[in-house]
Amino acid sequence: WMIYLGLVAACRYGAMMAVDTLIARLRGRMRLFLLVVIAALSIGILLAMAWYGLDITIRVRFQSLAGIRNPFNGERVSIAWMYAALPVGALLAAVATFAHLLEQIQATLAGQPD
Repeated sequence: WMIYLGLVAACRYGAMMAVDTLIARLRGRMRLFLLVVIAALSIGILLAMAWYGLDITIRVRFQSLAGIRNPFNGERVSIAWMYAALPVGALLAAVATFAHLLEQIQATLAGQPD
């Protein structure tokens, strides 16, 4: 869970999945085009991760973590809680990537540097 929530923060600030050197050298329409392409590819990958992550989470919902019991009711804990980090983190990261893209487009149109 910590890794996927960290991925959300990294995507929100644009710390991952970008070609910084090339983006910094481009201006105008080419910069906007590259920003949109990178964001679209990133969001596409993240949505694929969410889709397959949800699939595997649903498949393992009847399995339980070995030797761990819920302290409140004594029942076994489903391993799906561990797998759920993938679709949740990927969906949140896709939203964060889209938000970062909008900020970059706004800054580029305003003529502001990164």
